[in-house]
Amino acid sequence: MIKRECIINYAQSQTPVDLSTLGFPLIKTEEQFLSAYKMHDMACQFAVHQYLRHKYAITPLGIDLRQRKIIVKNELPNYIAEKEEEIFCFDPKAKSSIRHFGWVNERAVTSYRQLAKECGIPVYLDFIQVVGGTVKGETGYCNIEDEPSEKRQAWNGNIVWIYEWKKGLARIGAPI
Repeated sequence: MIKRECIINYAQSQTPVDLSTLGFPLIKTEEQFLSAYKMHDMACQFAVHQYLRHKYAITPLGIDLRQRKIIVKNELPNYIAEKEEEIFCFDPKAKSSIRHFGWVNERAVTSYRQLAKECGIPVYLDFIQVVGGTVKGETGYCNIEDEPSEKRQAWNGNIVWIYEWKKGLARIGAPI
């Protein structure tokens, strides 16, 4: 339980930053943010269902801040997964195309790596294809502690780390 407590303590140190103080204009529109959140919610629901089917206990991390115009400086993965002595965190990432599986915002990777280091736990990214409001079943994952194959600037100005990924969801493989 020491690792679990470490994760919870880390979660309590999240730092919200008001978007208006960033000093640069946002490129994404409010409609794009809302669409991304809708896809993210579908990916989360799908991933949690798969882990529950594989007998993992799932604990959500953090709180939903989407109604506040902020970013979180030290992001958290969405969930803790536990089964017997196994514990890890995972963060579902909705992608409309598998071409973007492996792409992760640098700010998130930096925070997730810090969590992994401080608590001695793996943190996985689960990529889930969501198209037209439907989960398509294509999934992939990577461990954030792996080295990215590339770093580049995305269309929205964010730096993304691009990881090699494996099929399925972390620790359970392909969906049932």
